Amino acid sequence: MPKLLFLGSKQAGLLALKKVLEELPAEYLAGVLCPDDSGDERSEQKAFISLAAKYSIPLSIVKTSAQASELIRHYEPDTVLVHGWYRMLAVSSFPATRFLGFHFSLLPEYRGNAPLVWQIINGRERLGVSFFLMTDGMDDGEIVDQRAFSLGVGESVGDAIEKANALVLEILDEFLPSWLAGSVVSRPQAGAFASYCGLRLPVDGLIDWKESAVRIHNFIRAQTRPYPGSFSRMPDGRILRFWKSEIEHRQFYGVPGSVVEIGSGFVVITCGSGALRILHAEVDGEVQPKIPHALYSLRLRLS
Repeated sequence: MPKLLFLGSKQAGLLALKKVLEELPAEYLAGVLCPDDSGDERSEQKAFISLAAKYSIPLSIVKTSAQASELIRHYEPDTVLVHGWYRMLAVSSFPATRFLGFHFSLLPEYRGNAPLVWQIINGRERLGVSFFLMTDGMDDGEIVDQRAFSLGVGESVGDAIEKANALVLEILDEFLPSWLAGSVVSRPQAGAFASYCGLRLPVDGLIDWKESAVRIHNFIRAQTRPYPGSFSRMPDGRILRFWKSEIEHRQFYGVPGSVVEIGSGFVVITCGSGALRILHAEVDGEVQPKIPHALYSLRLRLS
């Protein structure tokens, strides 16, 4: 009888594990491994523990990649299903085991880190989810399933995550019966069309107001919640984070980063070309309305 081991964390991994437990007979699931992310505000560790207990599935909280490798050897699974796992796995060390994972892009495009964020920054309207055989390389394994979704210019990374997670569940709906039947097939990636994404840090959210309004709007919606947000520095050193914007279709002239209009529930800030209507922003450490008082000044210039 084939055995599946699940590795994952966060909300995305929790949703995938729920689907597996609902669709797969319990005897086929060897166990669940979760990284110890208890210090992360996005952690769903308690929910994972509760879910595993409900189905009487062994669950281990692991602190290191070495510990994860030991447990994989212990369980000897035929297949490891990975979603929401942020540590390197030397999958070639387990030649008898297939590792399958999800990546939130239409591979081979946008391999690597933060693919949804990079795609939205670049203004992509067609995004997707790839389910693929993991290797020691960077997201370069054969594709088992791949599905696309559209993202409008008024939608954010939060909307993209929600749409991608819905596709993950659709993919699992088809994969799990195929896995039980031993009929999973895959196809090579078209490596000649590969592109790659670099790691992003919170400091990378600094806005360059000399960019176009379209570019900055994409930058804001790519990094809004649940991520740390794009930001600017006020003249007094305070950090101003931007959560929601719209492209202003009227023509404004002004030094990039200048507040040029104050309206009811919005301000307009000029960019290198065009302007943005800011609908929600916050000063770090301050509780204020969606448009903080600090933005209500036509003398304000952000950097």
